[in-house]
Amino acid sequence: MIAQVFFLNSERALDCLPSGKPLKFVLLEHGPIFAALGSSLRERGSQEIPRADILAQVPDSLVEPYIRAMVDYGDPHDVLWWAHPMSRRLAIRDSLFEAVCWTIALDRYCRTNAATGLVVVTSWVALAEQLKRLSRTGFYQVKNIIERGWSWKEQLKVFPLVLVWSMLRLIYRKWLCARMLPPLSGQQRFPVLVMSNFDGHSFLKCSTRFQDVYWGPLLERALQGQNQVSFLVQVNVSMKKTIQMIRGVGTDRYVPKEAFLAWKDIPKIFVQAMRIAFPWRRPRGKWVMDGHDLGFLFNYFWDRGICSRGVVDCVAMYHSVARAARGGILKKFLFLFENKGIERAAVLALRRTSPQTVLVGYQHAALKPKDLHLSACFAGRERGLLPDRIITTGPAASEQLNKTFCYDRAILVDGCALRRSFMASVLKPRPSECRRLLVILSTDMNEYCETLRFLDLASKDCNRYDIVLRPHPDIDLNQALAIVGPLKLRFRVQGVGYPLEDALKEADVLVYSSSTVPLEALSCGVPLIHLQIAGVLDADTLFDYHGFKWNVDRPDAMIPAIESIWRVPADGFLSRQREAADYVQRYLRGVTEKYLRDIEETEG
Repeated sequence: MIAQVFFLNSERALDCLPSGKPLKFVLLEHGPIFAALGSSLRERGSQEIPRADILAQVPDSLVEPYIRAMVDYGDPHDVLWWAHPMSRRLAIRDSLFEAVCWTIALDRYCRTNAATGLVVVTSWVALAEQLKRLSRTGFYQVKNIIERGWSWKEQLKVFPLVLVWSMLRLIYRKWLCARMLPPLSGQQRFPVLVMSNFDGHSFLKCSTRFQDVYWGPLLERALQGQNQVSFLVQVNVSMKKTIQMIRGVGTDRYVPKEAFLAWKDIPKIFVQAMRIAFPWRRPRGKWVMDGHDLGFLFNYFWDRGICSRGVVDCVAMYHSVARAARGGILKKFLFLFENKGIERAAVLALRRTSPQTVLVGYQHAALKPKDLHLSACFAGRERGLLPDRIITTGPAASEQLNKTFCYDRAILVDGCALRRSFMASVLKPRPSECRRLLVILSTDMNEYCETLRFLDLASKDCNRYDIVLRPHPDIDLNQALAIVGPLKLRFRVQGVGYPLEDALKEADVLVYSSSTVPLEALSCGVPLIHLQIAGVLDADTLFDYHGFKWNVDRPDAMIPAIESIWRVPADGFLSRQREAADYVQRYLRGVTEKYLRDIEETEG
């Protein structure tokens, strides 16, 4: 019997399902609409399949061939390839990888469960269309009954309107810089140029004083005249307000990238951006993964990549850096290293216009296997687009880049964590028993919902503890609670703005699935429980650390994990606390004058 697979995202589509036939369903997305559909399907007698059961079909060795296929597909030897959003956004698009994994997983599941109909609740049209193409093998049939909403904003995101809009935005920003900032003649006397990113996080921090989230200590030294460093900045918030902040500080060291451009660069940027985004540039041929041609999926994301201002941003960065390097005075170029397209645009500009400049990347964020863009280092190495040196946040981070992400140890330099937040200097005494669990919610709505469901299934025993939820300030917990419905779990929510230092002092165990807060917790001596929630990629920032961390992969293992923590002898507990604090110090080394000078003086 041939299985039938239905893709839907609305209540009306339920009328298209066959009656009197056993169906199973899986929720690929979280939201009020999808939660309501799940309830309706249960009322019809359908059985829900956990996402983990579907994803279990994905082969473990998919990441490496995916990266190679992603890099080699199309014309990667053309330098303009690296400015395309498919490369710019994450070098290897996480969303495309997720779509590939779900396509392969659903295909394998349907082949091995031919007698059962499957309902896939999602609004992911591309996934349905790709699976429909794979269904031509005859093992199953796919019916795509997803309703597509209409949005005038989406209708404007088409070629070439999006490029015209991006160019008008660039011209406006260049005009603001020319009108509100002094000429850049004094900028050329500094031998070290730092490329930074002024985003919403930096903007909020500047409510009290002007600062850079990513290069804070380095900028403070520059403002005080203690180094020979200037900043070229990618502004991702209001340009006018950012310039007003810069003028308020009275510095010529912190300059938006548009200020470096000459007016005659504008036509060049437009022509090059058109060359990249023009439809005929789309790669042709097959894109094979796991024995299947997934070219439709790749081209879908390729076309969506054009619908952003990323192409213009990358080309503009190329010309800005090339202008800043003119005159041969620039000896060193520092940038935030994530192996993204906008970085490679800057690197390529200096390789061509100022080959004597030493290129130094700074790994500023915690590493995790989910960072597929970092795994594509071989592509940059083969094309000369990696920096001469990569400064890390500490020795432990260098080891991860070397062993997990395959970067040459020779180019890695152990540095310090310029973004390091609160780190405890005294270990928390071991309590007599576990009373309070601090649960960190940080990444997205999917993590919120999966964590709440996980804890709710364990609530029969977990309700003996004081469970405190600490949500991310930018993600609404109430929305997640509305999606998951009534919970048996008893908990309270920590208010936004409650100091993390106080929250960790009050916690006996920290529970998380993907967050950087566990690093701060380890510095305090708080034991960790990592919830291994089903996902396409591992988002654990402590994926290679196992000393003071207990992994929990199912709800009924929650209580045994907590009990095993308190079975550790007192001397062993203290030993683990000290080892954990030492690991954090090796991962996020504190900022000192010596380390700052090392960053400023690193040579290729």
